[in-house]
Amino acid sequence: MNLLPVRSASSMASPPTPALFGTFALAGWGGSTPEAARATYIGHVSQVANKWLLGTGLAAAAAAMLIGRLGGPRNALIAMAVFAIIIAGHQFSLRWHGRNILS
Repeated sequence: MNLLPVRSASSMASPPTPALFGTFALAGWGGSTPEAARATYIGHVSQVANKWLLGTGLAAAAAAMLIGRLGGPRNALIAMAVFAIIIAGHQFSLRWHGRNILS
């Protein structure tokens, strides 16, 4: 039986993060200030406009279904076309002026 000499060595190197980026990088991406994980802040123009879009879209769909029950499918399609034009104008106004025009 032949025995081979085995030599092992351990070398511990410190991580390069503090040297490259400073100690702020140890707390996460960009430091220790907590931020919400979203692209827009609360109350941003896009967020307010998206909430209005969802609300008015759901209200228009409910109204069109009611009109469809009472007046038939043709009247429901006409109502949805009118609602779509009104909603598009409101969305354009919200996004163009950069604020909620109702508050």
